[in-house]
Amino acid sequence: EGRALSLHVTTNGTLLTPEVASRLAAVGAAVMVSIDGDRPTHDAHRRSPDGGGSYDAIARNLARLPAGLRVSARATVTEATPRLRDLVEHLVGLGAGTVHLSPVSGAPLSARFAARVCAELDDLAETERERVSRGGPPVVGNFAEPVLAIERGRPRKQACGAGVRYLSVACDGTISLCHRFVGHAAYSLGRVADGFDRDAAARALGELAERSAACRRCWARWMCGGPCLFDLVASPADACGEFAPRCVIKRRVLELSMWLYASLPARARRRLARLARHGGRPEVAACADLREGAVRGDAAARTAPSDAPDRPKGGDDDDPSHAGQRGHGTDPGGSQHA
Repeated sequence: EGRALSLHVTTNGTLLTPEVASRLAAVGAAVMVSIDGDRPTHDAHRRSPDGGGSYDAIARNLARLPAGLRVSARATVTEATPRLRDLVEHLVGLGAGTVHLSPVSGAPLSARFAARVCAELDDLAETERERVSRGGPPVVGNFAEPVLAIERGRPRKQACGAGVRYLSVACDGTISLCHRFVGHAAYSLGRVADGFDRDAAARALGELAERSAACRRCWARWMCGGPCLFDLVASPADACGEFAPRCVIKRRVLELSMWLYASLPARARRRLARLARHGGRPEVAACADLREGAVRGDAAARTAPSDAPDRPKGGDDDDPSHAGQRGHGTDPGGSQHA
């Protein structure tokens, strides 16, 4: 159909050997590894078929990744998760270029848990601002995606591209809305051998859109894009709504992302402008930026002329604190989520 394809692999990392990683790097695939933290945190929920933990195998594979393959980590956040800043630092230390934090699905989230996550996100945003202001890359994907979207100046019509911009293919060839729907027959969209069922996709997306009607009244609608489609199925009671814990967390992420963007000095925002040219996914944008840097040379990759056509909106080379304290567009405790 004349379409350009981007390839993404979601994996538990246990089979991500150097040989496999090299093949993925050769075709330009982005790789996301599910890993929930240090050994005790991760192994509490992700065990091998023999009952043993899987952390050591993943950590060993991440340590042997070939040059040119930028891997992101997706960590499921639960009541037992350690402090988010420590979690992110641990995963970056293992080799993750970007870390995505995702509250656990399939179980109700409490208001207390949402409040704790919001407070720790505040702390994490401070660390992220310091890193990016010093010239480091964005690391926390939860912040980086909204920031890149702000730089691109585009509204977010969906929480993700499931069923529209991307599909997931399971090992048996079944096509699903996304990797989280793999194994859910009700949301199967055909098989590779038989073709993509567009009608089934339209029905599924229409049904899920009705479940997120509360989004129409939310100030964050065009930055958030709505709830995770899988959460609407797995935990509908707290997936969407003014006081829904997941939305409380997502709104706080957006508030912090806007604060972070406004707080950055111009030199950091020029780099974000270059990243944003490559898209809204931080790990994909960063990969492209690294490739361009290799061609241009490190010095050119770190600078941009002040009259460049992709110059970011606003910004100041002075201390980033000129933007003031983090604002609360709404009460993050839920009184009024990206």
